[in-house]
Amino acid sequence: KKGRYEKEESRKRGKGDHIDSVNGAKASAFYYSIAETTKANGLKPYGYMRYLISELIKYPRGSVPDEELEALMPWSDSLPEICYKK
Repeated sequence: KKGRYEKEESRKRGKGDHIDSVNGAKASAFYYSIAETTKANGLKPYGYMRYLISELIKYPRGSVPDEELEALMPWSDSLPEICYKK
């Protein structure tokens, strides 16, 4: 078990950070991909992500109906105004 000092040193070196892991790199690539796709579709990445997360939390993991997923895509015509650039 690490003591307080070792934990502090570990944080300073970045060990244990998600960005230093393969899973962290995959997660970052996933979010950057969504952000770039939103920009390519004329949306605000922050507004879209905020809306997307608020909708996805309504469903258990992996069980969002296909028609709902389609409505959440960045190219959907049914996105709210918060997603669009002004």
